[in-house]
Amino acid sequence: MALNYGLRGTVLAVVLLDSGLVLLIALFDQRDQALHYQFVMIAIALEGLWLGGAVEARNRIMQRYRDFARVSNDLLWETDAEGRLREASGRLAKRGALSLGQSWRSLLCQGSQPHLAALEKALAEQQPFHHLEIAFQGAGDRARWIQLNGLPLLDESGELSGYRGTAVDISRSRRAKALLRNYNKDLLEKVAERTQSLKQTNSELETKERRLQVLLAAAPVGLLELDDADCCRYLNVNGCALTGCTPAQAQGRPILDFVHPDDHDYVKFVWDIKRESTDVQLLEFRLKRTNLWCAAYWIKLSHPDQTMEGTIMVLTNATARRQQDERLWTLAHHDALTELPNRNLFRERIEQALAHARRRENGAAVLWIDLDGFKAVNDSLGHAAGDVLLQKVAQRLKNRIRESDTVARMGGDEFAVILTDITGSGMALQVATEMLASLAEPFALAQGPAHITGSIGVALYPQHADSGEALTQCADMAMYSAKNSGKNQVQVWNGE
Repeated sequence: MALNYGLRGTVLAVVLLDSGLVLLIALFDQRDQALHYQFVMIAIALEGLWLGGAVEARNRIMQRYRDFARVSNDLLWETDAEGRLREASGRLAKRGALSLGQSWRSLLCQGSQPHLAALEKALAEQQPFHHLEIAFQGAGDRARWIQLNGLPLLDESGELSGYRGTAVDISRSRRAKALLRNYNKDLLEKVAERTQSLKQTNSELETKERRLQVLLAAAPVGLLELDDADCCRYLNVNGCALTGCTPAQAQGRPILDFVHPDDHDYVKFVWDIKRESTDVQLLEFRLKRTNLWCAAYWIKLSHPDQTMEGTIMVLTNATARRQQDERLWTLAHHDALTELPNRNLFRERIEQALAHARRRENGAAVLWIDLDGFKAVNDSLGHAAGDVLLQKVAQRLKNRIRESDTVARMGGDEFAVILTDITGSGMALQVATEMLASLAEPFALAQGPAHITGSIGVALYPQHADSGEALTQCADMAMYSAKNSGKNQVQVWNGE
C-alpha cells in the first residue's frame, strides 16, 4: 500500500488492519494475546508510516523532476546501446517525426553539422555530452535545430546499455541569430560603404581645402574674414603684405585697427551705417601700418540657422590708381609749369572762399596780377629763361600768402590771389604792396639777371561784388587801371 498509494494509503491500511485485529481478538476470544498483537500492529504501523512517508517524498521529488524536465526541455529521450530510441517524450516528440526503435542517425539533416564530430567522439568514448547543436528532420520536411545533452547508461556489469538525455529546441534562436548575423553583415556592409563614402567625401573636401588654401595664398588680393564682433579670424598672404601684419598679429584685431588714423572716423561712420546690409559694399581708405590705399569690398555673411556669422572682405591695392587719379586731377587743376592752381581750380577755390566768408560774416579779396616787362625778358633771354622766371615769380607770390590763401596762374604772365578772412581793404593792400616789392627785386637766371614789375588790381567781397565771377572781373579791371596808370602799382576797384 505504501509503494502503490503513498502515505494516505498506508494510514488507511493501518487503520483497517488494526480494526480487523480488534474484531478477530473479540471474535475468537484472544484477549490474553491482545497486548502482543497490539505491539505487532504498532511495529507494522510505524514501518508502514515510515515507508509511506519515504514513498511520498520520493513521489514529490520525482514529480518535481518531471515538472522541471518538462519545463526546461523540449525533448526527453533514451536510446539503447545501438542508438535506437527506447523512450521519447516532450513537445518535440509529439510534433517531430520521432518513432520508437528509430535510429538517431536517420533523424539527422543533410549538410554541415558542426557539432556532429563531437557527438560521434562522445558516443565512441562512452562519455557524456552537453550543449551540442544538432540539426534533425522535423515534421513537414522542416529542419529543426536542437541543443543536445546526454549521459551514458551502464548495466550491472558496467557495459553500455544506452544513453539518456534531454534536448532543447533552438531553431528560433538559431534563426534569430542568423537574421542578426545577416543584419549585422548588411549593417557592416552599409557602414563600410558609408565609411568609404565619407572617406572619399573627406578626401575630396581636403583636396578642395588645399586648393582653396593655394588659391587664397596665390590670389592677387587680400582676403580678410571677420567674426560677428568685427574682429579678424583669417588673413591671407597678400592681406598680410597689404596690412603689414602677420596672421598671428592680425588674429582677433578689430577691423578699425587696420585703418589709418586720418581715415578712422570716416571708415567707422560708413561701417556703422552699412553693417546690417547684405549687399556688397565698397570703401576706400588708407592702411595704418603700410600707409597704402586700399579698396575694400565686403559682404555680410548671413544664414537662416545662424551657423555662419561675420564678414568677408576683399582688399585690393588702390595706391597706384589713387596716385594716378591725383596726377590726373593735378594736371586738370594745376599749371604744369609753375604747379600753381589753374583757372579751373581757381574758380572752385574762390567759390569756397566766398561761402566761407558768408558763414563767418567776414570779407575776402581777389588780387589780379600782370607782370610788367616779362615780354622783354622772354624776347631777350629766350623762352626757357621766361619759363624759369615764371616759376620764380610763382614761388615769390606763394611766400607772401598764408596757407588758407590761394595763388593761381591764370595764363601767360597773369596770376591771381585769393585772400580769405579779410576784415577790410587795408589788409589786401598790404599784401599787394609786399608782392609788388618782391616782384621788383632782380631775378637771377642762368641766362642773366631779369628785372620785372607788376600791376595789381584788388577787388573786395562784399563791397565790390558777391559772386566769384563778378569779383574776378572787378579785380581784372582794377589791374588794367593800374597798368594804364603807369604800372608797378596797386589799384583797388573803384566801381567805375
